[in-house]
Amino acid sequence: MKKRRRRKLNAKGIALLTGLIVAVLTLGVAVGMAGYKKLNPEPKAAQTEEKKEAPEETQVWGDESLGIDPKVDEDLQDYRSIALLGIDNGGRSDVIMVVTINKKTNQAKVNAVHRDTYMQISPSGTYEINGKEYEFFKCNRAYKRDGVYGTMMELNRHMDLNIRECIGIDWDGIERLVDRLGGIEVDVSEGMLSWMNTQLDSANLVTKSGVQTINGKQAVQYLRCRKDPGSDATTRDERNQKVLISIFNKAKGMSVSELSDIYDEVANQLDTNMSRNTLTDTLATLATMDLEETEGWPYNYTEMWDNGNEYYYFVPDTLTSNVSELHKTLFGQDNYDPSETVKMLNDKIETNRKEQLH
Repeated sequence: MKKRRRRKLNAKGIALLTGLIVAVLTLGVAVGMAGYKKLNPEPKAAQTEEKKEAPEETQVWGDESLGIDPKVDEDLQDYRSIALLGIDNGGRSDVIMVVTINKKTNQAKVNAVHRDTYMQISPSGTYEINGKEYEFFKCNRAYKRDGVYGTMMELNRHMDLNIRECIGIDWDGIERLVDRLGGIEVDVSEGMLSWMNTQLDSANLVTKSGVQTINGKQAVQYLRCRKDPGSDATTRDERNQKVLISIFNKAKGMSVSELSDIYDEVANQLDTNMSRNTLTDTLATLATMDLEETEGWPYNYTEMWDNGNEYYYFVPDTLTSNVSELHKTLFGQDNYDPSETVKMLNDKIETNRKEQLH
């Protein structure tokens, strides 16, 4: 069993990370989603001498189309969660992060979700991959199947979250963004240096290891390496965070006009259900927040191979216990009892694990 591996960033580093995500993507195009549906709107004041009290608004919790459980939604009414995706050229979400904002305490946390986490791709049926039907697969396939809405549904159902907003940017967008910023600073290890240069043309080779400024093509390869030589698979999440922090270091001092120019460069590479105004407001909100540690999820898992060792997954040990710990970490919910959906998915995962391992 893979033991929990905690990683912490200091307050400044986390602030840069989260600020970046919105700063870089301040710029999305699409229709914004309403957070909640409200019934019984307040009527106009009656034209009588006696003022009537306005009826109370009725809150409708949950959203089946996004996999949001009504009780989970009500319990998390003081939190806003946003999914952040890095999309590869195959249409998969190679980078998955969730920013969770506590609207009362002005704090936020960032959690990376391992792209290889074993999840039900869609509750509506199986999905064909290379001629074989799968109900459960790597969680990064949900985006390929159903875009940002499929990804939000998948994360909400497996993690008991109430995500209603999602932002994605693809590799081409990241390359253009990094070049538009004049490169970013990262620390390239000896092993990473060798791997990157096998993927780059002669004009873009990295000539040395260590801390240095790299261009857009180099940054994409730095992100795409699935496993640093001599390290485990989860270090990719750390690299992703470092790149995002470095991007924000370049972008945070830019003017609105400069950011708008960058938008013109990357707009076609963005996929979001947030309006431009909502993204801008989110940036302003995050700039005032105290941001806390980030960790990879699931915390405890087993690596399991499938289909003749063609695919491998991070299978949660167990889904229910990982969700309970997630809610304690993010929301302070001690002894959290997962939803019936999570329990159902947990049972299916455990059955599949036994069948696969025996």
